[in-house]
Amino acid sequence: MKLLLLGLLSFGVFAQALDFSMESKLDESLYKKQKNKAVENQRLKAVEGIEDLAQVVIVVNRAPRGSVAGAQTLKAYQNGVLVKEVNISTGKWGHATPVGYFRPIYTNHMRIYDNYFSGAYSGSPMKWAVFFNGGIALHSTTTSAYSRLGQRASHGCVRMTMEDAEEVNELIRLTGSANYVMRKCQHQKHQGTHMWNEYFKSVEIKVPAVDRYTGELKSWEQKSVDTIIAVIDPR
Repeated sequence: MKLLLLGLLSFGVFAQALDFSMESKLDESLYKKQKNKAVENQRLKAVEGIEDLAQVVIVVNRAPRGSVAGAQTLKAYQNGVLVKEVNISTGKWGHATPVGYFRPIYTNHMRIYDNYFSGAYSGSPMKWAVFFNGGIALHSTTTSAYSRLGQRASHGCVRMTMEDAEEVNELIRLTGSANYVMRKCQHQKHQGTHMWNEYFKSVEIKVPAVDRYTGELKSWEQKSVDTIIAVIDPR
Protein backbone atom coordinates (compact mmCIF):
# COMPACT_ATOMS: atom_id res chain seq x y z
CA MET A 1 0.00 0.00 0.00
CA LYS A 2 2.85 2.39 0.90
CA LEU A 3 4.56 1.64 -2.39
CA LEU A 4 1.32 2.30 -4.23
CA LEU A 5 0.82 5.63 -2.43
CA LEU A 6 4.42 6.64 -3.11
CA GLY A 7 3.97 5.71 -6.77
CA LEU A 8 0.78 7.74 -7.06
CA LEU A 9 2.42 10.68 -5.30
CA SER A 10 5.44 10.53 -7.60
CA PHE A 11 3.20 10.33 -10.63
CA GLY A 12 1.21 13.33 -9.37
CA VAL A 13 4.39 15.38 -8.96
CA PHE A 14 5.54 14.32 -12.43
CA ALA A 15 2.16 15.18 -13.98
CA GLN A 16 2.13 18.55 -12.24
CA ALA A 17 5.64 19.32 -13.49
CA LEU A 18 4.63 18.24 -16.99
CA ASP A 19 1.59 20.55 -16.89
CA PHE A 20 3.74 23.46 -15.75
CA SER A 21 6.29 22.66 -18.49
CA MET A 22 3.60 22.54 -21.17
CA GLU A 23 2.02 25.73 -19.86
CA SER A 24 5.41 27.43 -19.90
CA LYS A 25 6.01 26.32 -23.48
CA LEU A 26 2.58 27.56 -24.53
CA ASP A 27 3.26 30.93 -22.86
CA GLU A 28 6.64 31.14 -24.59
CA SER A 29 5.09 30.26 -27.95
CA LEU A 30 2.37 32.89 -27.49
CA TYR A 31 4.97 35.50 -26.50
CA LYS A 32 7.04 34.74 -29.61
CA LYS A 33 3.98 35.01 -31.85
CA GLN A 34 3.01 38.33 -30.27
CA LYS A 35 6.55 39.62 -30.58
CA ASN A 36 6.80 38.47 -34.21
CA LYS A 37 3.45 40.08 -34.98
CA ALA A 38 4.55 43.33 -33.32
CA VAL A 39 7.73 43.46 -35.41
CA GLU A 40 5.83 42.48 -38.55
CA ASN A 41 3.28 45.27 -37.97
CA GLN A 42 5.90 48.02 -37.63
CA ARG A 43 5.64 50.58 -40.42
CA LEU A 44 7.99 53.39 -41.38
CA LYS A 45 7.86 55.67 -44.40
CA ALA A 46 10.93 57.45 -45.72
CA VAL A 47 11.34 61.00 -44.44
CA GLU A 48 11.67 63.84 -46.92
CA GLY A 49 15.27 64.36 -47.95
CA ILE A 50 16.32 60.94 -46.67
CA GLU A 51 19.05 60.71 -49.31
CA ASP A 52 20.86 63.72 -47.78
CA LEU A 53 21.04 62.49 -44.18
CA ALA A 54 24.63 61.23 -44.55
CA GLN A 55 27.42 60.85 -47.08
CA VAL A 56 26.00 57.42 -47.92
CA VAL A 57 22.37 56.49 -47.27
CA ILE A 58 21.18 52.92 -47.76
CA VAL A 59 17.38 52.60 -48.06
CA VAL A 60 16.03 49.09 -47.54
CA ASN A 61 12.38 48.58 -48.47
CA ARG A 62 11.31 45.50 -46.50
CA ALA A 63 7.67 45.48 -47.70
CA PRO A 64 6.52 42.12 -49.19
CA ARG A 65 6.94 41.69 -52.93
CA GLY A 66 4.07 43.21 -54.88
CA SER A 67 2.65 45.19 -51.95
CA VAL A 68 4.19 48.58 -52.89
CA ALA A 69 6.49 49.97 -55.55
CA GLY A 70 10.12 49.22 -54.76
CA ALA A 71 9.37 46.40 -52.32
CA GLN A 72 12.36 44.17 -51.57
CA THR A 73 14.89 46.55 -53.07
CA LEU A 74 17.91 48.37 -51.70
CA LYS A 75 18.79 51.86 -52.91
CA ALA A 76 22.21 53.36 -52.21
CA TYR A 77 22.69 57.14 -52.32
CA GLN A 78 26.09 58.83 -52.30
CA ASN A 79 26.13 62.58 -51.62
CA GLY A 80 22.39 62.65 -52.38
CA VAL A 81 22.67 60.86 -55.73
CA LEU A 82 21.24 57.39 -56.38
CA VAL A 83 24.20 55.20 -57.35
CA LYS A 84 22.81 51.69 -56.93
CA GLU A 85 19.47 49.88 -56.82
CA VAL A 86 19.30 46.10 -56.38
CA ASN A 87 16.91 43.31 -55.45
CA ILE A 88 17.27 41.96 -51.91
CA SER A 89 15.74 39.53 -49.46
CA THR A 90 14.74 40.81 -46.02
CA GLY A 91 13.30 38.85 -43.10
CA LYS A 92 10.36 36.53 -43.70
CA TRP A 93 7.30 36.42 -41.41
CA GLY A 94 8.35 35.72 -37.84
CA HIS A 95 11.81 37.12 -38.57
CA ALA A 96 10.90 40.53 -40.00
CA THR A 97 13.77 42.99 -40.40
CA PRO A 98 13.09 45.77 -37.83
CA VAL A 99 12.36 49.18 -39.30
CA GLY A 100 14.29 52.29 -38.38
CA TYR A 101 17.29 54.51 -39.09
CA PHE A 102 20.61 52.96 -38.06
CA ARG A 103 24.35 53.57 -38.12
CA PRO A 104 26.73 50.64 -38.75
CA ILE A 105 27.69 49.20 -35.35
CA TYR A 106 30.92 49.92 -33.52
CA THR A 107 31.82 47.70 -30.54
CA ASN A 108 35.55 47.31 -30.00
CA HIS A 109 35.85 47.64 -33.78
CA MET A 110 33.57 48.51 -36.68
CA ARG A 111 31.32 45.57 -37.45
CA ILE A 112 32.20 45.79 -41.15
CA TYR A 113 33.65 42.55 -42.49
CA ASP A 114 35.30 40.98 -45.49
CA ASN A 115 34.61 37.44 -44.26
CA TYR A 116 32.12 36.59 -41.53
CA PHE A 117 30.65 33.27 -40.37
CA SER A 118 27.41 33.20 -38.41
CA GLY A 119 27.60 32.05 -34.81
CA ALA A 120 23.80 31.75 -34.69
CA TYR A 121 23.35 29.70 -37.87
CA SER A 122 26.04 27.00 -37.84
CA GLY A 123 28.80 29.02 -39.45
CA SER A 124 26.76 30.15 -42.46
CA PRO A 125 28.89 32.49 -44.61
CA MET A 126 27.95 36.17 -44.45
CA LYS A 127 30.60 37.69 -46.69
CA TRP A 128 30.79 41.49 -46.88
CA ALA A 129 28.66 41.82 -43.74
CA VAL A 130 27.83 45.25 -42.32
CA PHE A 131 26.03 44.93 -38.96
CA PHE A 132 23.59 47.72 -38.13
CA ASN A 133 21.12 46.36 -35.54
CA GLY A 134 22.35 43.68 -33.12
CA GLY A 135 22.95 40.53 -35.15
CA ILE A 136 21.24 41.93 -38.26
CA ALA A 137 23.45 42.85 -41.19
CA LEU A 138 23.66 43.66 -44.86
CA HIS A 139 25.56 40.76 -46.46
CA SER A 140 25.88 38.50 -49.48
CA THR A 141 23.91 35.32 -49.96
CA THR A 142 24.88 32.06 -51.64
CA THR A 143 24.40 31.67 -55.38
CA SER A 144 21.80 28.97 -54.71
CA ALA A 145 19.62 31.64 -53.05
CA TYR A 146 19.90 34.24 -55.82
CA SER A 147 16.55 33.10 -57.24
CA ARG A 148 14.86 34.19 -54.00
CA LEU A 149 16.12 37.77 -54.16
CA GLY A 150 13.20 40.12 -54.60
CA GLN A 151 11.15 38.33 -51.94
CA ARG A 152 11.35 37.98 -48.16
CA ALA A 153 13.44 34.94 -47.27
CA SER A 154 15.96 35.68 -44.50
CA HIS A 155 15.93 35.50 -40.70
CA GLY A 156 16.18 39.28 -40.46
CA CYS A 157 19.32 40.15 -42.39
CA VAL A 158 19.36 41.93 -45.75
CA ARG A 159 20.71 39.61 -48.44
CA MET A 160 22.25 40.56 -51.79
CA THR A 161 24.34 38.95 -54.50
CA MET A 162 28.06 38.67 -53.79
CA GLU A 163 28.91 41.47 -56.22
CA ASP A 164 26.24 43.85 -54.89
CA ALA A 165 27.17 43.18 -51.26
CA GLU A 166 30.85 43.89 -51.98
CA GLU A 167 30.02 47.20 -53.68
CA VAL A 168 27.72 48.31 -50.85
CA ASN A 169 30.32 47.26 -48.25
CA GLU A 170 33.03 49.30 -49.98
CA LEU A 171 30.73 52.30 -50.39
CA ILE A 172 30.05 52.26 -46.64
CA ARG A 173 33.74 51.78 -45.72
CA LEU A 174 34.72 54.84 -47.73
CA THR A 175 32.60 57.04 -45.42
CA GLY A 176 34.93 56.25 -42.53
CA SER A 177 38.65 56.85 -42.06
CA ALA A 178 40.92 56.62 -45.08
CA ASN A 179 43.60 54.49 -43.41
CA TYR A 180 41.71 51.23 -42.84
CA VAL A 181 43.53 47.91 -43.12
CA MET A 182 42.47 44.28 -42.86
CA ARG A 183 42.87 42.59 -39.50
CA LYS A 184 42.05 39.02 -38.55
CA CYS A 185 40.24 38.47 -35.28
CA GLN A 186 38.44 35.66 -33.46
CA HIS A 187 35.28 37.65 -32.82
CA GLN A 188 32.50 35.05 -32.76
CA LYS A 189 34.72 32.52 -34.50
CA HIS A 190 32.62 29.48 -35.36
CA GLN A 191 33.98 26.29 -33.79
CA GLY A 192 32.70 24.05 -36.57
CA THR A 193 34.37 25.90 -39.43
CA HIS A 194 37.49 27.15 -37.60
CA MET A 195 37.39 30.11 -39.99
CA TRP A 196 38.55 33.59 -39.08
CA ASN A 197 36.20 36.56 -39.19
CA GLU A 198 38.05 39.35 -41.03
CA TYR A 199 37.09 42.93 -40.26
CA PHE A 200 38.32 46.35 -41.36
CA LYS A 201 40.42 48.11 -38.74
CA SER A 202 40.46 51.91 -38.22
CA VAL A 203 37.39 52.62 -40.34
CA GLU A 204 35.46 54.41 -37.59
CA ILE A 205 35.06 58.14 -37.19
CA LYS A 206 32.80 60.23 -34.94
CA VAL A 207 29.42 61.07 -36.46
CA PRO A 208 26.09 62.39 -35.12
CA ALA A 209 23.84 59.70 -33.68
CA VAL A 210 20.53 59.22 -35.47
CA ASP A 211 17.01 58.86 -34.03
CA ARG A 212 15.76 55.41 -34.93
CA TYR A 213 12.20 56.40 -35.84
CA THR A 214 12.51 59.95 -37.18
CA GLY A 215 15.91 59.97 -38.87
CA GLU A 216 16.75 63.15 -36.93
CA LEU A 217 20.45 63.69 -36.33
CA LYS A 218 21.26 64.09 -32.63
CA SER A 219 23.52 66.67 -30.98
CA TRP A 220 25.79 63.95 -29.56
CA GLU A 221 28.25 61.82 -31.50
CA GLN A 222 29.06 58.12 -31.69
CA LYS A 223 31.77 56.02 -33.29
CA SER A 224 30.60 54.72 -36.65
CA VAL A 225 30.94 55.84 -40.28
CA ASP A 226 29.08 58.55 -42.18
CA THR A 227 26.43 56.09 -43.40
CA ILE A 228 22.80 55.73 -42.42
CA ILE A 229 20.90 52.51 -43.13
CA ALA A 230 17.15 53.15 -43.27
CA VAL A 231 14.84 50.13 -43.18
CA ILE A 232 11.40 51.29 -44.28
CA ASP A 233 8.01 49.65 -44.78
CA PRO A 234 5.72 52.12 -46.57
CA ARG A 235 2.67 49.85 -46.88
